[in-house]
Amino acid sequence: MYKYYAYVKFELESPLAIGSGKAGETDKDIIRNSKGEPFIPASSLAGVYKTLFDEEKARKYFGFVDKATMKNPNAKAKESDIIVYDARLCEPEKAKTEIRNGVGLDRFKTAIKGAKYDFEILEPGVEMWTCLEYTSNVDESECINRILAAWDAGEIRIGGKTMRGLGQFRAIEKKQAVFRIPEDTKAWLSFDVYDNDDTNWKPWECKATEYQDNGRVTIRLTLKQEGPITIRVYSTEVAEDIDHPAPDYSQIIHLMEEYNQETKTFEKKEYVVIPGTSWAGAIRHSMTEYLARREGREPAETEIKSLFGQIENPSRSLIVFSETTFKNSKPKKASRNAISRFSCGAADSALYTERMYYGGTDGQLTISLPENTPQNLWDALASTLADLHEGFLAVGGETSVGHGLFSIQNCQIGQNRPEELNGEKVYQFIKRKGAGQHDEV
Repeated sequence: MYKYYAYVKFELESPLAIGSGKAGETDKDIIRNSKGEPFIPASSLAGVYKTLFDEEKARKYFGFVDKATMKNPNAKAKESDIIVYDARLCEPEKAKTEIRNGVGLDRFKTAIKGAKYDFEILEPGVEMWTCLEYTSNVDESECINRILAAWDAGEIRIGGKTMRGLGQFRAIEKKQAVFRIPEDTKAWLSFDVYDNDDTNWKPWECKATEYQDNGRVTIRLTLKQEGPITIRVYSTEVAEDIDHPAPDYSQIIHLMEEYNQETKTFEKKEYVVIPGTSWAGAIRHSMTEYLARREGREPAETEIKSLFGQIENPSRSLIVFSETTFKNSKPKKASRNAISRFSCGAADSALYTERMYYGGTDGQLTISLPENTPQNLWDALASTLADLHEGFLAVGGETSVGHGLFSIQNCQIGQNRPEELNGEKVYQFIKRKGAGQHDEV
């Protein structure tokens, strides 16, 4: 008999939203252990691991229960050969949680009644670790290698809204321990799976088949802010004094501590964040309008639902958006007041202050969708991204006053990119899925 153990240490690259089933502070609070620390349940990890295998191998490794029926009275069951451990924080004191707000919008960007919600997230940048154990009667560790290869390729996504940029990880360290029983019984009994420094752990070397993208095309964009961005988080800040009013709302940001080599100190830096849900909403609306002009409103919405998923007849989104984080964005506070069109004076109770950010660079947006997506949807996506570059598609709030504009600084599919970065070249490049006229990177 053989006992295989695998250890993975990973960093959270985007926020994690894994619900506890409770609605205390938000509509969907993050799950915590008895110490109040966020963690990822083993059941969630096991569910993701199982999807890495075809049905036959999933039954072999993870077990099954066949329900007895009249036609099959001798139904069988098999225990899982794999034991999965919870993912825990390496340094719980560094973990920070935030509350994200969301609202459903109709095609006129008006809030849908009853569609306001909020949920709790674990902020990115924290490190976690998990283990798994596999027992086999033969010297065969294909399942362990496949799971570790998935971590290595960034294939593991966990929690809610994974198709909109949440729950993405980067593997930092991967190790493996193997024991042959009864020859290694003594070493196995002294082995501590929770001890990262146990001498039985050995660095893992990839032995699995290289990760294949499963017939998907990934578009990678580098964006630059061409105007302020306002994706609102409502603020409870208290004003410092009358000359420095506290904002009523601000742009979503991510605070990170970075080490400054010159000053030899850690400094807090603000990074502007555009959630994948915001990208999905803006791009979905633009694609729908493009198709509606060509094919009619109802056929357009039916085709868009086939790509973006729907709630009415539940179906999973086939298109995946990442979150985008901008560097070098500068904050600016502005106080405004609505003006009465009749008296030309200040409207009553309409004074507000906002904190916006502008000048951001190096924002990375990744869009992934099936290669066999119908060509008319590729055309609509190509037109939408061309509009984004040319300033005809804005994202976020206050788009009617110049907010939410971007330009594409780089566009890649695989190792290819368009000859020039203008609307027409971007359109043709995306439409052809990166083929045709392009330069090698």
